[in-house]
Amino acid sequence: MDTHFGQYVRMGKFFAIYFPDFKFEKRDFNKENADLLLLYIIYTLDGLLLAENLAQKKNFQLAAGKSFFSNDIFQKLENVIAFLQIFSTQVLGLSKTERQTLVFILENISDYMKNEKLQSDDKSKKNLFSDYKFWIENLFKLFDKKISGAVMASQNPANKKHVADGSFFANELIYANATLNFSLAPFFILNDGQVLFLIRIDASGMIYGNLVSGGEMVLNDDDLYQKISEFYLANFCFADLEFLQPRLKNAENGSHGKWRAIEAAYRQQQLKLFAESLLLLEEAGFEDFNKPLIYLLQIKNLANLNRNLEMKRLLQKFLLFYPFYAEGHEMIGDVYWQEENVELALSFYEKALLIAQSKSLGEKIKKIRETVDKGKSKPEVQKNDAFFDITETVIQKEERIIGRSKELRQMIEILISNSKRNLLLIGERGVGKSA
Repeated sequence: MDTHFGQYVRMGKFFAIYFPDFKFEKRDFNKENADLLLLYIIYTLDGLLLAENLAQKKNFQLAAGKSFFSNDIFQKLENVIAFLQIFSTQVLGLSKTERQTLVFILENISDYMKNEKLQSDDKSKKNLFSDYKFWIENLFKLFDKKISGAVMASQNPANKKHVADGSFFANELIYANATLNFSLAPFFILNDGQVLFLIRIDASGMIYGNLVSGGEMVLNDDDLYQKISEFYLANFCFADLEFLQPRLKNAENGSHGKWRAIEAAYRQQQLKLFAESLLLLEEAGFEDFNKPLIYLLQIKNLANLNRNLEMKRLLQKFLLFYPFYAEGHEMIGDVYWQEENVELALSFYEKALLIAQSKSLGEKIKKIRETVDKGKSKPEVQKNDAFFDITETVIQKEERIIGRSKELRQMIEILISNSKRNLLLIGERGVGKSA
């Protein structure tokens, strides 16, 4: 017996504002309806994750030649998958395993859609649909089970704005669930009761599409351009930001006026000119931007310049502000691993692995656990933490300290005192501090 779309109750309620004419309870599970719902899910999920990217500062850089705004369904699928591989999402209440499952399902959906384009006759397309029906059904089930919150129109009358054709889009769309809410502009707008999706930006302006009718609308709005500009800077889309500059009012004011310094610092780092990149970011006041990728840029400069103490402090601050970045946890894990603090290193590596899957992380955790296991297998030489027998070590090394009786006596007095048992040896190089 074929499945009916009416079983997806939560998904039906969620999509009610997007596609009010898509009556789930009246739709049979066939290729035509499934393909349409696939299109709706991909566009909607892409837009929701873009809005989460901007609002929650879950920023990431796309590969060269890729775009965040495209009418290409495969590009949108790639972007959704890229986001889910790096971050957890509060739009879908997914565990890490479920998030990995969703990525795998979406990869199979991408294969289905690519192969479907290669088929020329209806029979072949229907056979292909049968082959991939398992993955399509599982996407619908997972989306229906894990989608949280709702999309609603803001009731603030100040949000009414004119669009290019003289009509209105009133009340920006807001996504909200039990823990957060954020605006969906500029990725979705509501116009005459219809939800429009931002599909591309070109010389004519921002192009919004209606998935139901297939129509498009050009929009030029200063506030939305500012949001797009902020999004581009946060995700290091420098070429797109350059293209957008002529449309921005007061483009040279505030943090947006310094974006060229950030781009220059990024280019310098790509050329391994870390000191120059570091200086540019310091002069621009990188912390004032409050953008994770700019923070990480400075942290990597410090790491490559072996300024480990500064890097460690900045990393700790970074993780306080942006605890959802696996890269940050992995980097501070590397710091503790270099300091031979295996327990802290392992703790941060495991935190990183809870956020994002990484082959390198798995190898690091395996290596550190092997080191810990080897240490445990050795017999414990010191039975009492209060006493350390150094006689054997001294005899083996056959070292003698001559002419330092006063200093040695002071050291002994400090070490056996009840408080302040900390030594600090100072002096010029070669006077015998190490000995």
